[in-house]
Amino acid sequence: MTLALNILIVEDNPADVLLLERYLIQHQLEVRFRRVDSDALLDQALNEPWDLVLSDYSLPGMDFREVLKHIKARCPDLPVILVSGSVGEETAVELLRLGVSDFVLKGNLARLPPAIQRSLNEAEERRARRSAEFALSESQSAAFGWQRQSREAALSLMEDAVAARRRAEDAYRELRIQEAELRKLSLAVEQSPESIVITNLDANIEYVNDSFLRNTGYSREEVIGQNPRVLHSGRTSRQTYDALWKTLTQGQTWKGEFYNKRKDGSEYLEFAIITPLRQPDGRVSHYVAVKEDITEKKRLGQELDNHRHHLEELVARRTRELESARDQAEAATRAKSAFLANMSHEIRTPMNAILGLAHLLRRDGALPGQADRLNKIDTATRHLLSIINDILDISKIEVGKLELEPSDFSLDALLDHVSALIGEPARAKGLEIRVETDGTPRWLRGDLTRLRQALLNYAANAVKFTERGSIILRAQLLEQQEDRLLVRFEVEDTGIGLDSGQLSRLFEAFEQADVSTTRRYGGTGLGLAITRRLAELMAGTTGVESELGKGSRFWFTAWLAPGHGVSIPVSPVQSEDGETQLRRHRAGAHLLLVEDNAINREVALELLHGAGLTVDTAEDGRIALEKVRTGQYDLILMDVQMPVMDGLEAAQAIRALPAWRDRPILAMTANAFDEDRAACLAAGMNDFVAKPVNPEALYQALLKWLPEPATVSPLPADALETGRPQRPDAETLAPLARLPGLDLAMGLSALRGQVDKYRHLLRLYAESHTGDMALLRGFLANQQFHEARHLAHGIKGASATLGAVRIAEHAGRLEYALALDGEVQINGLMPLVDSLESDLGALRIEIRALPEAPELEAPAPLDPVLRDQILAQLEQLLAASDTRAGQLVAENRPLLRSALGDRFAQFQRSIEQFDYDISLEILRAAGRPSDNAAMKPGG
Repeated sequence: MTLALNILIVEDNPADVLLLERYLIQHQLEVRFRRVDSDALLDQALNEPWDLVLSDYSLPGMDFREVLKHIKARCPDLPVILVSGSVGEETAVELLRLGVSDFVLKGNLARLPPAIQRSLNEAEERRARRSAEFALSESQSAAFGWQRQSREAALSLMEDAVAARRRAEDAYRELRIQEAELRKLSLAVEQSPESIVITNLDANIEYVNDSFLRNTGYSREEVIGQNPRVLHSGRTSRQTYDALWKTLTQGQTWKGEFYNKRKDGSEYLEFAIITPLRQPDGRVSHYVAVKEDITEKKRLGQELDNHRHHLEELVARRTRELESARDQAEAATRAKSAFLANMSHEIRTPMNAILGLAHLLRRDGALPGQADRLNKIDTATRHLLSIINDILDISKIEVGKLELEPSDFSLDALLDHVSALIGEPARAKGLEIRVETDGTPRWLRGDLTRLRQALLNYAANAVKFTERGSIILRAQLLEQQEDRLLVRFEVEDTGIGLDSGQLSRLFEAFEQADVSTTRRYGGTGLGLAITRRLAELMAGTTGVESELGKGSRFWFTAWLAPGHGVSIPVSPVQSEDGETQLRRHRAGAHLLLVEDNAINREVALELLHGAGLTVDTAEDGRIALEKVRTGQYDLILMDVQMPVMDGLEAAQAIRALPAWRDRPILAMTANAFDEDRAACLAAGMNDFVAKPVNPEALYQALLKWLPEPATVSPLPADALETGRPQRPDAETLAPLARLPGLDLAMGLSALRGQVDKYRHLLRLYAESHTGDMALLRGFLANQQFHEARHLAHGIKGASATLGAVRIAEHAGRLEYALALDGEVQINGLMPLVDSLESDLGALRIEIRALPEAPELEAPAPLDPVLRDQILAQLEQLLAASDTRAGQLVAENRPLLRSALGDRFAQFQRSIEQFDYDISLEILRAAGRPSDNAAMKPGG
């Protein structure tokens, strides 16, 4: 329901009158206005009835106080509301005292409708109060006439009047409280540092505070009634405004950013919170926006972001540099590890040969003076070998490639073994060795090899630095948990001892007590460092207690597991060599030797036959698989790199056979690095023997893995000596010793000193490698790097077996270069190829010039099935013009010579010239050897 009001406006500005009129109409107030701007017009207008007066404070030619006094004199009950741009607090209080009903700021017209309603209510109450007072006065004047009759009525009327007065006073006080709160709120809004804008539902501005005016540069008159789009810069996206109105029409608060423009055209960024304003009945009547200028804040934030991004780029670049440095360091470590492993392999091979030959010479009966020299050779060689092993071990530990291999073992056997190993040098010094276990469990589980190595390092040092007294090997149980035991191993001596300064330098790689220690006692200073690393691998620690001149106690701890006893305890030291033990305990065992290289095959056969073993052979993995399916073998010796089917693939296939799930397969490889060993074990092999084959290492591996026969008949003493050669004389060895690049001792060691057998294999070597270099250059020219690597591997193996160490070294380097990742640079390989060809050619010439050796017993006939398979494979390769045919010929020359007879030389020339059509014609003309008895050996 609307109110019909007659409002008199005292205002000099017609625009303000229109603004007031439009605002009141929008709020459903039916009004009739008259504007006056002079005293005369005001006096004339007061002759008419008015409900309300709205007056500005600043009136040109008029004094508001006089205007107010004049209105109150003419119309005391007529409410007067002051509507002005600004009024001070003291002025407002004074005007309220003079009779102003309320005041409203022009920038806050939202207060005008409630102020009008309240003023009209107060005027009505004042009129009611005067009516009551007038009635009371009338009743008092009439009381003299009828006082007694109307006393009760008069008193009632007076009480009503008093109550009405009190209500009016209470309402007045409440009004003043509300006015004070409103003034406080108004001042807070006006003085807010944030821009505050109030619009109606049509988005027309009805109020702005002073901060808005300062931020935008507009005056209040310029924006009241305008749409906020006057601030638009055109840079705020349309999606922002769509989201704004969608949120507001849903009655929710919107938050976001605007790119706005000031009156002077400068742009700024605002963060705004816009909220619908609801009336008591829930109706939305206005929108209120609180806005903050965030231009500077954004600029600072952008600078911070730029600095952060720059810092992130620096960190990322530094991280990449560190990763690159780490990768380079890891690559260098890997290269060092590979180099050390390779050098260890290259050095240990001749060392093993020296040890083996010295052993053979001592065994065959050396003269007294020679025996002493042989003992010195053996001692020096073993010392050098131990140094090499220490360097390799510390390298493996540093790069994390040394892994523990736990097994059950006897603690007594471990301590007895170490005691036996140091027994001879200790007895030579007159030292007493004692072993103490102090209640430690007899059976333990851990890495026996590494425990022995760590303890032996301590024990060997004790012998080295102790001249008199005793050495104690001790094991103590420190802690026991459910499935773990902490055991402390000690070596106590009565040696030279150490001072505090020397103790601080121990357990570091290549460190000894002082320089004089190295000069006097020797050693590399690696033993204690290795022991510390090994103890740490076993979750333990190391330590030493020592007093200068009185001795030392070195100890380490290791976490082990409880072990389980086995029926046969480990023997600490074997008194017989491996060959004798094999002949005594494993004679007649049936082995399968899988080896593609004829020379390596013949050397291995010599060693195995000498130990009393029965051996069948296979030239590749596929033939081995067929033989295993039809034959019964106790153990397989498997070469790794072979044509047709390599050793790894063959081992996997054999392991799939039910009968071969648990039988031993031993790998034979010249690449005895950790990764090669891991590949062999992953393929199902049990162990590996390094090439060139060291006889004693081979025999010990066979003793470990060959099953014991159910019954063993003791062999007579003369049977154990069967096959042992006589010592060669100097005249027999002289021509061989003059061969260039040949390590005679190493070659003879592999054949147990049999010179005639050795000369036979040298001639076979010279003949079988006739066309290798032409074939190798052809492989490289055609970028058949895999085939070239395999051929180099074969040359290396055969050469190392016979002691052609320089050729083996060239071939090994070539094989390593061909195995590197990335593109192979042929130009970089050619110097290696040239060196290999030069040395191989020179050795072949000298071998051919050797005097003829006595005829050896003819080899056993070749298996016809095997020969047919080789010839069929060769025919297939030649028909396809596959250069691998040359490699197959090089690996099977004895077989092909037997099969082709007189035409073999022509066949070999055609292979070397890559004339595969002629080669195929010769092969087919020869026919199948199984169908041609004339081509069979001996027949």
